[in-house]
This record gives sequence, C-alpha cells and structure tokens, in this order.
Amino acid sequence: AQHMYGHVLPRLGKWQEALHQLSEADRLEREYYATQNVAPEEDWHHGHNLHLLGTVQLRLGNEAEAERLFKEAFELKGRGMLADRYAAPWIEHLILRGRFAEALQTAQEVEKRSSPVAQLIGATLAGEAYIGLDRLAEAKKALKRAEAAQPKLQAMLKNTPYETFASSFSRSFLNTLASEIALRGKTPEEGERQFIAMADALAANPRLDAWADGLFRLERMAQDARRAGRPELAQALVERMKKIDPGFTSTALAAAQ
Repeated sequence: AQHMYGHVLPRLGKWQEALHQLSEADRLEREYYATQNVAPEEDWHHGHNLHLLGTVQLRLGNEAEAERLFKEAFELKGRGMLADRYAAPWIEHLILRGRFAEALQTAQEVEKRSSPVAQLIGATLAGEAYIGLDRLAEAKKALKRAEAAQPKLQAMLKNTPYETFASSFSRSFLNTLASEIALRGKTPEEGERQFIAMADALAANPRLDAWADGLFRLERMAQDARRAGRPELAQALVERMKKIDPGFTSTALAAAQ
C-alpha cells in the first residue's frame, strides 16, 4: 500500500512525498525479510521498489543514493520467470552518465546469465554502450543476439500472467537500440520516427513504471540523438520529457551542450 501510494505522487509533481512513501515500502520489506527469514531475492517486488526508489532519488538530484539502490537491484540473485529484470537500471544509468566502458563490461556480465530476460537486457544495453564507444559494427551484432533472445523469453512466459508483458518489455529495449543504429545508417529518418513514437508513448503512459523510468530513458535517447548529430530530434525528445515532468532539468543534457 505504501508503494502504490508512491506510484501516484510523481504524477502530481510530489517527488519528495513519493520518496517518503517508497522509502517506507523499502523499510517494511526489509523488516519483513528479517523477521520472517526471507531472502530479498525471493520477493520480486523488492527489485521493483528499489528501481522506483532509485529513480525518484535520481529525479531529486540524489545521485549517490540512486546509484546505491540501482546497484543493489542489479546484485539481487535472480529468482522466478522475470529473474534479472532489475539488472537493467544500473546499466542504463551508467550509459546515461557516459560511462560506456563500464556499462559495456556490466552488460556483458548480465548477458552471460542464464535467463532470457538477462540475455535480452545484456545484449541490448551492450549494444547501446557500443554505440557510445563508436563501435557500430559490434552494436549491430549485439542487436542480433538480443533479437535471438526475444522468442526464448516469449516462449518461457507463454500461458503465464506475464505473457503480454514479454512483448512490451522486449520491444522497449530492442526498439531503442535499433533506432540508435538506424540514426547512424542509410535510413536515419526511420530511427527518428521510432524515437518520436517511443517518446510519445512514454509521455502518454499513465503508469509510473513507464512514466518516471521513461523520463530518464528519454534523456538517454536525447543524449544519443545529439551524439548522432541530430539536435532537432534531441530537442523534440526534450519536449516530450517536459510533458512528463515540466520541472525536470537535465544535467546530463546541459553538460552535452
């Protein structure tokens, strides 16, 4: 209940209150694990709450605390069908901060894990890191590996409550990398079109998972658009970020100017 209340508050611009609610959810979870002798990785929700709590901390400018939370989620031992889902935020943060070599090494570690979720996340984010390192050919190979992992993920989740999730989850990672590659190819307009479509979907999505996380996904995309020599696309993405959060100021984008 504390966590779900925290879901609503950022949509009202109440980030500090959201921090309080998600922190309270984190406290209750840890108390539960201690008193009931439950390993944190047994609870799928722990990684989810860490992700959103870290995102709110990042939005409030608490970089060190955000990094600590993202790393904790990354280090959780995988359990269940969606094992390793929350390995992504830490790697995405490294890419956002331009720490491409570190992001690549971390993504490669994730790709070696056994779950299809990890393999898809690891390959796509390794591809984004390769893009940042100006290693386009390797990024294309990473995309092919990720595309090969997608049907494995869909097969694993077929006839489960997560079946529809598999498609949307995969698409967000695959489309981002494919669009970054397209921006640097013979059809950059296709990459631009896909970036705008993703940005419009994120800005219109009412769920905090997509919305708050989407704020930093769009920031990452805007950075990449600038690196690809597409300043107008970058500005269009910034405008979508403002639809999500009018008060947000991107330190990463400001540093790139």
